[in-house]
Amino acid sequence: MRAITVIRTVSLSFGLYTMTPSAVPQRFNWLGPIEVRAVSNAGIVAGKGSNDTGGVRAVRAHRRLGTELQGTLGGNHSEAWGVAQNARYFVGSSTLSNGAVRAYRRQPLGGLQNLGVLAGNTNDSYYWSEARDVSADGKTVVGRSIDAQGRLRAFRWTESGGMQDLGALGGLVSSAFGVSADGSVVVGWASDPYGRTRPFRWTGSGGMQDLGTFGGSTGDAWAASADGSVVVGAAHNVQGQWRAFRWTQATGLQELPGIGGTESGVRDISSDGAVMVGLARNAQGQWRAVRWTVAGVQDLTQAYASLIGQGSYLEVAQGVSANGRYIVGQGYNAATQRTEAFLLETEPPKPGRIRFIVENTRGAIAASISWDGRVVVGGFSSNEIPRLLIRNYSYFINGNAFRWTPTSGRQVIATRATAMSVSPSGTNIVGICWREGTVGYTDAFVWTEQSGFQRYSHLTSGQLRTNPTIYLVVAQNPYEAATVATDSVPPYHPLPALGVADGVFEFNDGAGHTYGCSRGFLPLYWRDTVPYQSYENPRLLGHAEACGSPFVVPTDGVTTGGIYIGYDSFTGQSYFGVYELPVIGGATYAFSASVSPYWGTIIVGASGNHAVRWVDLGRQIQPLGNLPGISAPLMAFGVSKDGQVIVGACGDYSGRNQIYAFRWTEADGMEDLQDTYGYLLTGTDYILREAKAVSYDGRYIVGMASDYVPNLLQALYWLDTWREGDTNGDGCIDDSDLLNVLFAFGTPGTGISRHEDINHDGIVDDADLLVVLFNFGSGC
Repeated sequence: MRAITVIRTVSLSFGLYTMTPSAVPQRFNWLGPIEVRAVSNAGIVAGKGSNDTGGVRAVRAHRRLGTELQGTLGGNHSEAWGVAQNARYFVGSSTLSNGAVRAYRRQPLGGLQNLGVLAGNTNDSYYWSEARDVSADGKTVVGRSIDAQGRLRAFRWTESGGMQDLGALGGLVSSAFGVSADGSVVVGWASDPYGRTRPFRWTGSGGMQDLGTFGGSTGDAWAASADGSVVVGAAHNVQGQWRAFRWTQATGLQELPGIGGTESGVRDISSDGAVMVGLARNAQGQWRAVRWTVAGVQDLTQAYASLIGQGSYLEVAQGVSANGRYIVGQGYNAATQRTEAFLLETEPPKPGRIRFIVENTRGAIAASISWDGRVVVGGFSSNEIPRLLIRNYSYFINGNAFRWTPTSGRQVIATRATAMSVSPSGTNIVGICWREGTVGYTDAFVWTEQSGFQRYSHLTSGQLRTNPTIYLVVAQNPYEAATVATDSVPPYHPLPALGVADGVFEFNDGAGHTYGCSRGFLPLYWRDTVPYQSYENPRLLGHAEACGSPFVVPTDGVTTGGIYIGYDSFTGQSYFGVYELPVIGGATYAFSASVSPYWGTIIVGASGNHAVRWVDLGRQIQPLGNLPGISAPLMAFGVSKDGQVIVGACGDYSGRNQIYAFRWTEADGMEDLQDTYGYLLTGTDYILREAKAVSYDGRYIVGMASDYVPNLLQALYWLDTWREGDTNGDGCIDDSDLLNVLFAFGTPGTGISRHEDINHDGIVDDADLLVVLFNFGSGC
């Protein structure tokens, strides 16, 4: 206790004087001659651009992956205005084959949905509609349309109710430009009985509210905060000049400061209302892109002059991401001497650290990670034919099985073997290895800290041993065995992620009928069929490509004919506790499952060419979206305890070298890990190609990187996505982190993840405290 007291005193004395590491600078990119309107939390941009035949197409753009042209509703023109769920949904307008303009919503699986017009079911080109914004869940769209009387009217479209006319402020016309996150608040402009256009805020209960002007007759509301309480736009003053405004119910219409000129306007706002972007005239009368925060107004051309290039300038900021991190708009690029779209990342890249488990090898896999992220297992070989990404789901590497920790490094635990699964505590490992004296046969193996390597016979299924509890499902000769490890003491923590068995399966339906399945890929993982934690009756879930549908394997059901497997021909037999997972189309694979609040709450995998997650105990399937320019297969391999962080890989394995690791979260959608953390690879030729597993809390990600040709030299990485010294994941090193370390002082750390043990040496001590002190204030 005395030592802790002394250290507490020292920490409080030095906390105010702690130096923080220098930050990596913000990033800026010119995106070429496209027009942009919106940007997602992960920096995916939506707008419009020209195709090779002179048509105009809606675009999704990414600073690293390039620009992806979208389709139309049959005509030669489309454009995008709003995005949701990291551009899984985006909305805009497109022409039909007869030239009629219609509002659309892009679906998560691709393709544009025609939202129709207020005039009813007609393709008449006289009537048109345009979608301008979409709610956070993608289910509510707002915009404007010509009604049956030929009037331009604001609309609100929902999946259940279709297109609704929002009316006007006593006049004839209106337009909707923005919507709150839940779709309940709509903003735009509408005419009053005198023909003046006024900014409005609409709700279902209160109808349309006139927000007023600064003495003039005209105003527009462009956007609203996530909860709809803050509205921004521009309104005329008595001189007829546009002035940027911010409105709340408490303050009314407030004029925002300018940058020396006479006019300004707000185009977009972050979800919390703290960041607003738009345009304003400077003292020379030139339009410039600006940002407003509580600190005041900022000319983006001046603030980021060192990034945009000499002679270049930013004219308008059209959109800001919901998290306030990214700004998009138009400007003049002096290097190309033309107007271009820009993407500005206003914060330094996300913090992180990367370690390499193995480098310059030709075949490697990081197959599994312990719950606290401190033990990684897999296999590698310098002689193996390079493992194909995406297409090759096999986990077996004919090389060295390894166990790796950040403190001890890599330990080879078996030769001619691959470690496939590690228990949540990191103490027990299972995998597959070549059978001694054979060429093409494999056995299962178990490795523990106490007993080391132990081989098990090939054709074994069910529970192998009870201390520690090891379950095994094995393919027939000469292919692979799939195994899963649990811990030695209660509550055992059956591991949610397992692996893949590639081979010939023989199974029995429990009624004396034996079925065969030849060379089907079989991803397996733990699954309980009832919504409560059950450690006595775990399940393995997967899919045999040649057999049809996803199925459940009860690991305790073994007969002389093989293992019990439920699939589509006998899912109705309740003693299997089996039901099919819904599919999108094509081969479907289930790779991993979350564990909170109970096993299998969220299941992740792939269906057809889509990375997917199953929710509601597997009853509903949801595609995770894709990255611009990536339409080839996507696979979701790993998931955090609560299902909120999913990792995987996507890309084209046919030779274009476009194979990339991704992370998906509820807040940011699908994120290119190379774009986010590529700065950590400076000095190497590596690109993050595959994310295979993620720790319990989503902090640590492991996978494979390679050089510019994905299937030549490969490396395995361990990525820490938190800031060094952060013990609670809030991104800020502050008093709470200091207190967490102090209260855990002298222990291994608290909880499953033990984040107070910052240097992973097994004890919270002075070294961990110094890391917090050195980084104090970072990220705050």
